[in-house]
Amino acid sequence: MNVDRFEAKRAPVGGLKTAIGVFVFCMLALLPSAADAQVGRITGKVFDQGTGNPVSSAQVFLEDQSVGTLSSIDGRYILRNVPAGTHSIVVQMLGYSPKTITNVVVADGGV
Repeated sequence: MNVDRFEAKRAPVGGLKTAIGVFVFCMLALLPSAADAQVGRITGKVFDQGTGNPVSSAQVFLEDQSVGTLSSIDGRYILRNVPAGTHSIVVQMLGYSPKTITNVVVADGGV
């Protein structure tokens, strides 16, 4: 299971340079169906580094594909039907700097 972590800094608000980060843990899980061996899913959680609170409604999407979702109220997300291969995940949220996680690998038929 691959786990990637990243942090993003909050955009300056009213002249204040606040450094609050967002961590995202990405876990790779493959769909069990043999017919779907060429695709997988990526799951994770977005939360505020400073408070530890989950960040809901953050945009989470693959940089090179039209696959994306929003994080739920508990910060969790699932990217489904991700083609096998290496991808970059982008996380955006109003008030935070966007962050990109590179080299997220979705294996073909195994982890």
